[in-house]
Amino acid sequence: MVGFSSIPVVAAYLIAMACLCLHLSHGVWSLMQTIGINRPNWECALRKVAIGYAVIICAGFVSIPLGVLFHIVK
Repeated sequence: MVGFSSIPVVAAYLIAMACLCLHLSHGVWSLMQTIGINRPNWECALRKVAIGYAVIICAGFVSIPLGVLFHIVK
C-alpha cells in the first residue's frame, strides 16, 4: 500500500485501468456477437451493457489506490 501513496504510481495505475476498461468493454461486446445475441434492434442496449460492465469492474479496481492516496484506507 506504500506504492499507492505516490501520485505518479496512482496516475500510471489509473491509465492502465482506463486501458483495461476499454479492452474489457470490447471483449464483452465481442462475446455477445460471438454467441449470437447481437441483433440490430438490441445493438444500443448491448453496447451499454458491455460498457457498464467494464466501468463497474474498473471502478472496483480503481477504488483501492484512490482510497489509499486520499487516506480513506490505511
